Amino acid sequence: MSKSTCEQHSRFGTAAIAATAVLLAGLGVGLLVWPSGGNPATTNPQAPKPTTGPVTVPATTPSPPPPVTPSPSDTAARDEPVAAVPAELSTLARVFVEAWSSHDARQGKDASYADAGRRAAAFASPALAGQLSASTSGTARQWKRWSDTQAQVTAAVTDVLIPDGAPAPTPDLAYLRVHYTVTVTSAGTQPTRDEEHVALEARRDPSGKWCVVALPFA
Repeated sequence: MSKSTCEQHSRFGTAAIAATAVLLAGLGVGLLVWPSGGNPATTNPQAPKPTTGPVTVPATTPSPPPPVTPSPSDTAARDEPVAAVPAELSTLARVFVEAWSSHDARQGKDASYADAGRRAAAFASPALAGQLSASTSGTARQWKRWSDTQAQVTAAVTDVLIPDGAPAPTPDLAYLRVHYTVTVTSAGTQPTRDEEHVALEARRDPSGKWCVVALPFA
């Protein structure tokens, strides 16, 4: 081979090597710019990222329950009248309690606590009358306190009712609850007032007259 031919081959080889180097360099830059296994549409840095936190659900205000309409049976139960106390029983309860609970310890008036019981006996059965006038250590002490202060004790009935749970009065038997105010007036002091109540059992005697036969729970 002549020298000129070798020089030509040498120039061609050098040019090929240079072209190959340029091609490899271009491929390397492309690999750096293009992510491995990526898709231009899915690897766009500007694409919004999916939400990974908890999802907040807007709170809702519960609807109020519908109004409850009372049934006819409920209304009837509330409107059912309470059994009334017959007038003759109301009168008996009033005169009995006011006689039994009123005392007068002033000079020349009652001689003992039992005097009130004897007045109330006019409206009681014979068996109860004996109990009303009996004296005890408690009544004796109370009477002494009233005597020392010249006290006057006055009872005034405010209401006569049928006790809760008690049956309505029958022609021969009735249970009553009497509410009354006791006012104590002593010399040189302001009057004092207390609210009291007592239960009564009343029955009709053989003559047809109502009388108090017992003081339940007294």
